[in-house]
Amino acid sequence: MEIIEARLFTLRHYVVSVIVFIILLLTSMYSYLLFHSIVEIFSVVIASGIFMIAWNARNFLENDYLRLLGIAFLFIAITDTLHTLAYSGMGVFHGFDADLPTQLWITARIIQSLSILIAPIFIVRKLNIRTAILVYTAIVFLVYAIIFYFDLFPHCYVEGSGLTTFKIMVEIFISFVYIISIYVLYKKKDLLSSKVYELLIAAILISVVSELFFTIYIDVYGVANFLGHFLKLAAFFLIYKTIIETGCKEPYQLLFRNLKERNEKINQQKELLAEANRTKTKFFSIIAHDLKNPFNALLSSANYLIEEYDEMGKTEIKELAENIRFSANKLHNLLENLLQWSRAQSGSIEYKPEKNDLYYTAMNEISLITPSAVSKGVQLVIDFEQETYAYYDENMITTVIRNLLSNAIKFSRPGGVVRLDVKSKDDEIEFLVIDEGLGISKSNIKKLFRIDVKYSITGTKGEPGTGLGLLICKEFVERNKGKLIVESEEGKGSEFIFTLPLSQK
Repeated sequence: MEIIEARLFTLRHYVVSVIVFIILLLTSMYSYLLFHSIVEIFSVVIASGIFMIAWNARNFLENDYLRLLGIAFLFIAITDTLHTLAYSGMGVFHGFDADLPTQLWITARIIQSLSILIAPIFIVRKLNIRTAILVYTAIVFLVYAIIFYFDLFPHCYVEGSGLTTFKIMVEIFISFVYIISIYVLYKKKDLLSSKVYELLIAAILISVVSELFFTIYIDVYGVANFLGHFLKLAAFFLIYKTIIETGCKEPYQLLFRNLKERNEKINQQKELLAEANRTKTKFFSIIAHDLKNPFNALLSSANYLIEEYDEMGKTEIKELAENIRFSANKLHNLLENLLQWSRAQSGSIEYKPEKNDLYYTAMNEISLITPSAVSKGVQLVIDFEQETYAYYDENMITTVIRNLLSNAIKFSRPGGVVRLDVKSKDDEIEFLVIDEGLGISKSNIKKLFRIDVKYSITGTKGEPGTGLGLLICKEFVERNKGKLIVESEEGKGSEFIFTLPLSQK
């Protein structure tokens, strides 16, 4: 049904076009001046309408494409009005021949073609309306002065011999500008509706053919001149369809479409926010649970110590003290990591990247963590040399190395080896922490960087974990323009790799 309606619509346009052509042809045969005046008045009305719509809607338009065309068509309307009044036989401007209207015609078409060419630039760029009006006013009135007062404008039409070479070359130039504008519009077509784009292209193509007819006429009342004016009327009608009709009939559709798109974006953002809140709620419930357990252990141990102290021996007291220390350490680590993660999330940790020696940064952390490795019988091996430079915030990357080293030692078996290595790759450095410990299954690797999933296991000697350390590492590495990668196999160890840029990006 829609296809049939579209065909009927197209057929109706063809019929109307033929009828209009016949009427105008008969009008030109009766009085060419009448025909010319009808065409030009129609063009002037459309050009003025484009200006009025663009001017009155200037505060509501989302881009400056229509604003620029509106300003341009105001001056096109003025110049076409002067062209109509100056046409041979009108008798308005005394002392001028058929050269004057041709000069004014050329002026209007140059303004029109160049404006259509540059207008797509302002689909995405801002236009200073006052400056645009001043530029158009200065150029147009300078040309008027050259034509009317100084008589310096090159001749375009000579009575008896027809068009001058200058006029023909300018018409060809105008056609060339139109063709370039088609290419510019094609590059910007994604920013225009398909209807507007197709109508504009059709209007420009018809304008090109119209200009070519104006390169071959000899008589200002001749057939070529008639066809050129008829095609100009067709081109302006398509511009009317593009801007005036679309601007008057569809603004609310466009407005509500934009409102609908914005509402959809708002709903999407609300859903993302709701999901983030659900995730954080779950995360805090996990943290509350993790806090509750060691506090319960501390309280029960303290109560038991108070109530049974007189009955307890030194061995029992020592075991209870170790339990209290274990719970206190777990609480301390959890609170420390929670505080650091919350500071990272809020952006209160200052980011100060510099060119640093990664070897020096790593060695500082190794010297602090070596006693822990020695007590567990884990060997630390460094496989890279001094002066391994990268671009990063030293405080953040120190925290990352400390966390990854601590984890590697925690999950290594006594007598195991933890290796630190660095590899250069394109414009970044890879820092590797490799252990031969417990490893992680593929299903659990996915849980490592999720705050809404509880994943924390004890080390090979019962060392507690909080599950927040890797979240902090990921946050800090990404803040330093890098990424954190995990490669692991359960029972065979893990490889934690983070990248850093070699220079400031």
